[in-house]
Amino acid sequence: MVTKAVRTWLTLRRKADDWSPDLEPLAALALACAERIDAGDVTGSLVKELRVTLVELMPREEDGLDAFDLLAAELQAAVHDGED
Repeated sequence: MVTKAVRTWLTLRRKADDWSPDLEPLAALALACAERIDAGDVTGSLVKELRVTLVELMPREEDGLDAFDLLAAELQAAVHDGED
């Protein structure tokens, strides 16, 4: 679930005018962290690393929200309990 959200966010982020190829290693790190979290490795240091990495990938003109806040909002919106 985290991996899917990070992958979606990165896809959109890569379309931004300020994206550059030198951000790709950070994108790969973010995906690796998300995959480990989805696999059950939910340690504080790993979650912190994902947050810091996403912040580094953010464009600098966001409305005071860091990447982790934006990802958390997306994950919260994506949760569905199966009942309508």
